[in-house]
Amino acid sequence: MLNLYDDVRSNQHYNKFDLGDLLFAEYTCPLEDKKFGLWTQTDFLVHVISGKKTWHTTNGSFSAETGQTLYFKKGAAIVEQFFDVDFCLLLFFIPDDFVRNIVKELAGELNKTTVSADTNHSAIRVNSDAALSVYFQSMRAFFANVEKPSELLLKLKLKELIVSILLSRNNTELSSYFRSLADNTAPGIAEIMESNFRYNL
Repeated sequence: MLNLYDDVRSNQHYNKFDLGDLLFAEYTCPLEDKKFGLWTQTDFLVHVISGKKTWHTTNGSFSAETGQTLYFKKGAAIVEQFFDVDFCLLLFFIPDDFVRNIVKELAGELNKTTVSADTNHSAIRVNSDAALSVYFQSMRAFFANVEKPSELLLKLKLKELIVSILLSRNNTELSSYFRSLADNTAPGIAEIMESNFRYNL
């Protein structure tokens, strides 16, 4: 089973920005298998630029096509590929501590709104809005540029992504999940084991 986080960090097929635990990548899939298994120890977000993929998890299947975005919690999945259109996506690996720090920083702003949503899914669909559309366009511009952006700017860009989701009325489920991370500093080992015991990690 492929460790996606380690593969992105070491694989030359990815155009990537590597900042310690933070990892962003633009990826055109070089794998030829119709289905393959992967897992990650870090949550990640995928934004599909072209093509289609389906991720099969223990609590459902999640498909994303051109222009769609999914957020995956740490764990395993079986990925089904479709080869009729070249597949390309943006990947953002997002450590829990990074999210916690932003939620705590925005505590005063977030307390003004009440968010209640089911956070037990292994993947969460991210609904597009103007802020997110502009965000993904700006990240594609960074990847297209020969000169790498500064580390400070890249960290601010990832913070922009998290803040946009936290304050969005279109993404209450993911916003609620981010807030739950801030409330619980212990890793969810029991949840991870329960969700992934079928896979050989």
